[in-house]
Amino acid sequence: MALAPPPHCGDDSHSEEQRAKLIALDLPFSEKERNLGLQEIRELQKALQERSGTAPKDPSLLKSLSDIESRLDSDRLLIKAVREGGSSIFH
Repeated sequence: MALAPPPHCGDDSHSEEQRAKLIALDLPFSEKERNLGLQEIRELQKALQERSGTAPKDPSLLKSLSDIESRLDSDRLLIKAVREGGSSIFH
């Protein structure tokens, strides 16, 4: 999830590390996001596992589904962005 940098205001003599970074969101985090696309992918993965039983699985199909699942999981992407971004405050 890439965010556009804020426009520069006033004095530009500070380095990137010295600039304050703030993103304010008014979102409820009390429950997981309901993502219908992600739910469909997970149900498809489960159906494929149940249907094929012990039969050989198509690794490229399973990898594709896993990649799609990762891209659709907004909660996981937010957690990753917060961890990589450093200091964060949630109130």
